[in-house]
Order: sequence, then structure tokens, then C-alpha cells
Amino acid sequence: MIIIEVMGGLGNQLQQYALYRKMKTLGKEAKLDISWFEDEKRQESVLASRKLELRYFSDLPMEVCTRQEREKLLGKENLLGKLERRLGKLLGQENTRHFWETGMYHPEIFSFEEMYLTGFWACEKYYADILPQLRETIRFPQPMDTPGTGNAPQEKNISDNTEENDRIERENSLYQDERQNIQNSINIHDNIKNTNNCNNIYKKENSTDLKENICENNIYKRNKQIINEMRQEISVSIHVRRGDYLDPQNAAIFGGICTDAYYEAAVRYVLERCPDAHFYVFSDDSAYVREKYRDGRYTVVDWNRGENSFYDMQLMSCCKHNICANSTFSFWGARLNPNPDKIMIRPAKHKNSQPADIGLMRQLWPGWVIVEG
Repeated sequence: MIIIEVMGGLGNQLQQYALYRKMKTLGKEAKLDISWFEDEKRQESVLASRKLELRYFSDLPMEVCTRQEREKLLGKENLLGKLERRLGKLLGQENTRHFWETGMYHPEIFSFEEMYLTGFWACEKYYADILPQLRETIRFPQPMDTPGTGNAPQEKNISDNTEENDRIERENSLYQDERQNIQNSINIHDNIKNTNNCNNIYKKENSTDLKENICENNIYKRNKQIINEMRQEISVSIHVRRGDYLDPQNAAIFGGICTDAYYEAAVRYVLERCPDAHFYVFSDDSAYVREKYRDGRYTVVDWNRGENSFYDMQLMSCCKHNICANSTFSFWGARLNPNPDKIMIRPAKHKNSQPADIGLMRQLWPGWVIVEG
């Protein structure tokens, strides 16, 4: 059995899932280990705690390993097991059934039969050939297409493959007038105006649940409207990741890669081929990008926050072309884009520890345009 550890944010989880699906296509018995998300100590050791966001996708097929299956490869998790592993290290007898990712591409993993795999597996070459199938399988939840449901992505039970029950209509006619007032006040390019209108209505109501339902309902309608716009024009997503990348620890690893020069070169590359392109800018620092991209050619998308930030990936995938940050989140926005003629642009390296080898990257990332920062 091959067991693949799932960890990190949504982009990393999708890469681990993609490798799992690749193993399945090769006829291997493969399962996912999601225990990382249940381990409080491991969650505390990272800068930002994470949820298992794979649960949010609609009916995503997967098999999760049991503790016994994991221990068969890694050893017991009790004190005795830890002592045995420590002794083995001292004696130079490392566990030969635990493989750690140490480079950009490890083709040898496809020859394994009994192995526990730990890594992020970002390289496109691992699963490039099954991306068309993955685009069919990885489906976002339905509220975008069913206005009025008023709920953020919900976690699914992934321990079985039973069909999810039809969504229950949650629209309450008592508040229909209030919802209509919000819809009439939507300005797709002015989040601040929209928020103020929401707040004026909230003052009339005492229900926190109503406040949340109205705002979320508004978000889904807004997303649906902008998807329609994206489909009618030469739309290009731009992802600018700042937030956690500005933390000193992360900045040393990821900083200084997606520079102004990188984005200028990427935009120029697109405009040389698509002069009428319109750019949709996604970022975790909306104030920065609103100041940076003030030209009418750009639209800043900044209303999907918290759990709803999940939907920014879907919006990216609805654009005709994609300019990515050194971030697996926008890599997957581009990978899930079904446009057969899409332009996908990424920086020459993901981390500062990697060499900026353009030739190698073109081999490992087929179909991508590699741009140096």
C-alpha cells in the first residue's frame, strides 16, 4: 500500500490528492493520511493552523488510511514505537518504508509498492497527464450556482462515498425584501459600498444568523456575476500573495521571488498576445493591490474572505489565462482552468532554496510559461 500524507493549505492538499489519484491510475493500492490535521502539536508548530479543505469539494472520491495501516509502515505511535525509531536512527537503521520529498521531482516514487510518502509534490510532471480527469473530479460546492443557500463551504465526511443529500432550500421569505435590497445595492467593483449597504440593513435586525446568511448570499451572487463577466471577455487572473509571506520566517523562504519586475513581465507577455485582456487581481492584501492596480484594465477581487477564500481558486479557474504567484493556491487556479488555449505563467522558482533553472522548469512544468522575477 502507498499512503500519502496530507498537510498544509488547500494548494498543497490538492497536490497530495493529485499524486494519490495518479497512484490509483497506475493500479496501486493508495490511501491518504489526514492525521496531520488532527494532531494539535503539529498544528501548533506551523505559522498558520490549517483545516482539511479537501472536505469542501463536492463528492471528492478518496480513501483514508486507518491508524493500523499507517503504523504498519511507520511503526507504533506509542512510547515503545518512538523508542524503537530513535534507536534505529542511532544504529543507522532508518525506516526504509518512509520516503521524504527532498527535490523537485522524484520519479522513483512510482516504483514503490509499500511506502509512506511525505512531501508537497508540487511538480506538474507528477500528474500532468491526469489533469483533465482531475478537472472533472475536483468540483467546487454549489452555492455559487444556487443563489440563496447562504452557507459557506461545508466539510464533507470523506470516510465513505455515499451521495450527498440534495441541498435544503434555506431562503426565508420573511427576509425576502431585505435580500432584494442588498442585491439591488451590489456594485461588483466596489466592495466598500456594498459592505456599507449590508451594515445599514443589519442595524434593523437583531439576528446574527440573518446577518451572516444575507452577507454570504450576497457573496455567492457576486461571484456568479463576476464569473459571467470573466467568460465574456479575455479574462486573466493575477495572484499577489503577501500576508503570511511577509512574516520574517516565510519571507526568507518565499520572499523576493514575485517582484514587480515579474508581474510586469507576465502582464506584458499576456498583452503582447491578448491586447484586449482584462485582469482580475486576487490577493490577501487588498489595500496593497488596490493602490498598485488602479488602471481600468484591472479589477480587484477581495470579497471572498475567511472560509470563503476557497472560492477565489474557482474564480481564478474561470479566467481565460492565469498569472500565478509562487503559491500552490494559484497554481491550482490555473490547473483547474479548462481553457485548452490558456496561458499559465509562473515564476522560475517557488522557494529561494531552489535554483532558477528555466530549462529544467520547462521540462518539469509542461505547458507553463516560466518567467524570471
